[in-house]
Amino acid sequence: MVVMTETIGKHKIKKTIVEQGNGKKPKFDTGAKATFHFRTIDPAAEKKSSVIDDSRTFKKPFELLIGRSFKLECWEECVKSMSPGEIALFSCPLKCVVDYPVISRSLRDLHHGHDHTSHSCGLHALENGLGYPDLNELQKNMRPLDFEFELLKVEEVDTYEKELWQMNPEEMLANVPRYHEEGNKLFKEGKILEAEKKYANGIGCLKHLQIKERPGTETWVDLDNQQIPLLLNFAQCKLNQGEYQVCITHCTEVLEKIDGADNVKALFKRGKAYAFGMDEKECRQDFERALQLDPTIKSAVEKELRELAVRQKQRDAELSKHLKGMFSGF
Repeated sequence: MVVMTETIGKHKIKKTIVEQGNGKKPKFDTGAKATFHFRTIDPAAEKKSSVIDDSRTFKKPFELLIGRSFKLECWEECVKSMSPGEIALFSCPLKCVVDYPVISRSLRDLHHGHDHTSHSCGLHALENGLGYPDLNELQKNMRPLDFEFELLKVEEVDTYEKELWQMNPEEMLANVPRYHEEGNKLFKEGKILEAEKKYANGIGCLKHLQIKERPGTETWVDLDNQQIPLLLNFAQCKLNQGEYQVCITHCTEVLEKIDGADNVKALFKRGKAYAFGMDEKECRQDFERALQLDPTIKSAVEKELRELAVRQKQRDAELSKHLKGMFSGF
């Protein structure tokens, strides 16, 4: 049911309101986050094949940061004309949508867990295609597109938890100690998964900032060192969840960061992960190195080795029983 039709913005986009919103227009300040579902429609196609993309099939609405130069400029223009709860159809001219095939490819890849960032340039797209036949066809024969938006909500700046890609460098650096503190609090409360996410956010911020620095510089080294306690806490979360190989990987990263030096916590956690993985040789090597650095952990190491011996005995008994069952029929 069409409620109203109008022309909006500098691109003269035709807007057709299908369902009215709550009537309260958000301010849409720079940095505000608009969350909406969208359908991309090819008006020149037959009705049954006219829908190119539908965010509901991605099982997650789209999030647009206002004023952050999203490549499809017309989307921001359209959304800023809406109020929450509104559903509207926007008919966009060709000049507004020439980048849509590449953007669609990125959205589909994210949904399917693919990563084509290493070859996402336009030249590659022209030479090798986008990986989706319908997008290849659209790119070769670009035409005006329609977008149906349902605006779910608009969150103004500082009213929502920003993801890494939504932060500037200053925000990333400021958020690291907050993530660390919140992670520690959640861990003490037994909320391991939530704590793990906070530690991961902190590590992600530091690694992203580190990419922009030249390796070996004072700033690069400082960002590297700040990752160590977060990596250790993240490894502990993985150890608590039985993800021993991930724990080993992150403890090893810590040991590599300190340039040949040893870290008692990293060695002990990694030794414990090896013990749960029944790798006695590696386990004992880590525990011995940790003991040399800090003899006060002797009782803790002995306890872990006793528990390893119990698990080994149980494993051997189960294996013996299994083998006996295999051969009992002969």
